[in-house]
Amino acid sequence: MEMYTAKVEDRIFELTEKDISSLDMIPMGDGSYHLIQNGKKYTIEVVHFDERKKQLVLSINHSLFEIGLEDKYDRLVDQMGLSKVVVHKMDKLNAPMPGLVLDIMIKEGDEVEVGDPLLILEAMKMENVIKASGKATVKKIHIKKGDAIEKSQTLVDFE
Repeated sequence: MEMYTAKVEDRIFELTEKDISSLDMIPMGDGSYHLIQNGKKYTIEVVHFDERKKQLVLSINHSLFEIGLEDKYDRLVDQMGLSKVVVHKMDKLNAPMPGLVLDIMIKEGDEVEVGDPLLILEAMKMENVIKASGKATVKKIHIKKGDAIEKSQTLVDFE
């Protein structure tokens, strides 16, 4: 039988599919649910659900709870040590290819996170969004909109 783990703040709950299906829960039609558990009544509303991260925020009797969900695959990834997120610190951004700078979305002093768009580079008639590969603060921008750049040219310094 499949076992699920729900982490609510610092508490961990182990649930089986049978536990979940046996809940006396009624959908109210407005996105909320009515639950009776151990003789107590609860009104539950899903405030936010991130399916990719398996995280949700529930309002239970008007109190908010952040919940993280895990299944057997998540536990396996954890056991193998693959769930550790490594954030790389960037020191500079070099041009991945020659091209033309169409737009710069950052300014000196900005803090960037992994995946944040930094600039748009046109190369071979294609627009390429260049994104941050790590966490950093923009120290110096060496280019401006409209500049033609060469491969490996330093575009941005970070600190």
